[in-house]
Amino acid sequence: MSLYGEVMNGEGLQVVGPLSDPTNSEDIMKFSNIKTNKTMEQDGVWVQYEGNIRLKLCRLNNPAARAYSEDLRRPHARELKKVRDLNNPVLRELMRRVAARHVLVGWENIQDDNGKEILYSEEQALIFFEEDDFFNDVIELASDRDLFRAEEIEADSGNLSKPLSGTSSGATSKTS
Repeated sequence: MSLYGEVMNGEGLQVVGPLSDPTNSEDIMKFSNIKTNKTMEQDGVWVQYEGNIRLKLCRLNNPAARAYSEDLRRPHARELKKVRDLNNPVLRELMRRVAARHVLVGWENIQDDNGKEILYSEEQALIFFEEDDFFNDVIELASDRDLFRAEEIEADSGNLSKPLSGTSSGATSKTS
């Protein structure tokens, strides 16, 4: 049996299926399986990035990041009131500052061109975020709910590395 869902759009109904078969017990999922681990969201998880680089990421919308974002936006409230474009220079700079302090909270195995290890710091993260691809990758990874799902982490406890869906960097998640 194949079921299809329908949604309304400006042109009427649109078929969006197939949907799960509610009569098939294999298609039923417990709501608790989609919950995230709030501790992991706030404390961060290690993610294999590119090569042997590992990033420690907190969830993008973690409470500390939201509070800091509100503090940073307050002086720009009038200017940002109607801004929704992430390419707005003021908004993008605020996002970089939030991500450097409360989203990207560590890294391993990053060296400068002379082979010297670059230690994590908020200031260094801001410098790295000047590279748009890196900043965008961090935001994309930190937005991935699956990284912070306790069920996913527990299922991977025997095999600590798994591919991430939707990442352009070929990143895999890794917990420790």
